[in-house]
Amino acid sequence: MDGLQKKRCANALFVVTFAFWMSIYSFQSYVVPELERMGALASLTGLISGVYGFTQLCLRMPLGMCAGRLGRQKPFVVLGCAFSALACAGAFLFYTPAGFLFFRAACGFAASTWVSFTVLYGSYFQSGEAPRRITLLNLANQAGQLGGYFLAAALAVRLPVRSALPAGFVLALAAMAGALTLREASAPTGPVLRLRELAAAARNRYLLACSLLAMLLYLIAQGTCQSFTATLATALGATASQLSALNIVMSATVVAGNLVTVQKLLPRFGARKLVAAGFGCAFFYCILAPLAGRLWVLFAAQPLIGAAYALVAAVLLGQCIRDIAPPLRSAAMGFFQALYGAGMALGPVLSGMLIDMAGIRFAYFALAGVAALGAASAMRLMR
Repeated sequence: MDGLQKKRCANALFVVTFAFWMSIYSFQSYVVPELERMGALASLTGLISGVYGFTQLCLRMPLGMCAGRLGRQKPFVVLGCAFSALACAGAFLFYTPAGFLFFRAACGFAASTWVSFTVLYGSYFQSGEAPRRITLLNLANQAGQLGGYFLAAALAVRLPVRSALPAGFVLALAAMAGALTLREASAPTGPVLRLRELAAAARNRYLLACSLLAMLLYLIAQGTCQSFTATLATALGATASQLSALNIVMSATVVAGNLVTVQKLLPRFGARKLVAAGFGCAFFYCILAPLAGRLWVLFAAQPLIGAAYALVAAVLLGQCIRDIAPPLRSAAMGFFQALYGAGMALGPVLSGMLIDMAGIRFAYFALAGVAALGAASAMRLMR
């Protein structure tokens, strides 16, 4: 491929990424409220929310290794879009807690292919430029999530919240059609990776530090804003559209924050300080959100968790492969994303258990302690 073809494929993949994540997050705002409406306990709700991350914990590393051994990323991008379509269609047809459990797992399978999105996108650029470019691709990820929240809010004005699922299905099919037009940056190289080399990549100290910090962030986020903040909002009288609006405020902050982080803050302050500052924002969010006595206060707190995403997730996504040789980057990215998948799995489950035991304020305050641990760890581990 020449430079012009690589640029075209990179631009196409950017758009595919946007549509893919818009599909996955088209129904995200309503998972917890709908489960509670069905009578599910907080612990069961947390389990169903957490299966999305648990699937990624199990699959991201194997998928990254498989893609690395094949020397091809495009088939996994297409497969991810197909599973997103399956998840939306299945949840619409089997609208029960059991159906949500199964098809949230399918949604997690789709998200597990994010490894191949990032590695394929990075392959369209020079090796030294790949970390910054992959961080930029995270903008399409977050913008897609924002688009999904906007779509859900618009549909909820006149239609049942369930209508977001067919819309997500159509978006996933559009993403799959776009993915089929992509080309690999180079010809398949065959199974060149060995377990010894993969283990060496996984032992990289900086990769481990980035992966553990990302796990802490996603544990906090999935246990709060991506799950039980909807419970807080519902208790304050939020409508279906307002639930989506809460996520729109957060996601808009992430998108804007990504732009500022990549273009301005990262070159000036460096990764370590930005990650620590992001955990600081998460700490204050976990303190303020459960204390909100009015809905507007909860809305005002949402930019804090959005800033945490922008400062921590965006920076670590690019930084994790900083010291990894290009042939090992697929496996290294899979390791990184699998480990933060553990945080995505544990966050809702832990919150649900703590809520059933001691109440929602206690759960949020406990996660504030995790955020403080993350800030201290970032300053120590990312020197």
